[in-house]
Amino acid sequence: MHEVKFETVLTAPLVHILALLAEVDLFRGWNRFVVESATLARAARFTQTLYAASWIPPPFPDFDVCVRVRGHDAGEPAAALVMALVSVGDWAPPSRLTGAGAGDPPPPEPAAAARRHRTVVHEGSCIRLRPLAPDGNDRPRTHATLVARLDPRLPYVPAFLVTWFLKVLSPAVRRAVQAACEAWFAERGSERARKAGKFAGVLPARMAARAGEYGLVTTILERRVSKRGGLPDAPPRPSRAVRRRATLEGAVDSVRKAGADVLRRVSSAVGSPPGSPGRVVAAA
Repeated sequence: MHEVKFETVLTAPLVHILALLAEVDLFRGWNRFVVESATLARAARFTQTLYAASWIPPPFPDFDVCVRVRGHDAGEPAAALVMALVSVGDWAPPSRLTGAGAGDPPPPEPAAAARRHRTVVHEGSCIRLRPLAPDGNDRPRTHATLVARLDPRLPYVPAFLVTWFLKVLSPAVRRAVQAACEAWFAERGSERARKAGKFAGVLPARMAARAGEYGLVTTILERRVSKRGGLPDAPPRPSRAVRRRATLEGAVDSVRKAGADVLRRVSSAVGSPPGSPGRVVAAA
């Protein structure tokens, strides 16, 4: 299993970003890597089972996920919304947060799912949205965090795939979210709205149709912000202990790799074949 974490600050209201993520069938309109997406079932407010497939560089087929998503109020003192994600299906891990897990088959999936490679999303994966104070131009901002605990179900994950995921896909999706928030919610007839094309005004209409859900989120966040006495100016920084631990873990990892490299060179100099008696075998 692999765990990744991304953080960014978007210049957009939290509820706009939420709508962009909750209206699953519109993913292809703003994310060029998505080849198919759909809401398979909707159980309650901000609780749904979704399917999404993404293009992956050759020689791999498209990767897909089938997950149950459940929105949670982060509670006091935080003014934030957390969306927990976990895979559903017979092979999926059990989940306390979403109610999904092993033995919980998903609704029927698209026919194309049979020729795609399934990625498992483990418990602990989530998206966290937290409103921040407006910027210098009085534009609303949101701190977004994604934690993904993924099992790609591959015997070996090549370095080029990791690099593509971190340096190509992630920045591109961040830019796409920002651009969609600016264009899809722009006033009709404006230059930004024209960039949205056929998607101009679609999300505001969806939000109006589900005013009860989106309005509830806005009301809860406003109450939390009022109790806090205002919005934070910047995302929270990791504590000194967390930063120190990360630094130490990085140093230990570097030392381990350097030591393994030295042992490999010594073993090569000895000249004994791999696995023979007396050969030093190091594992990084």
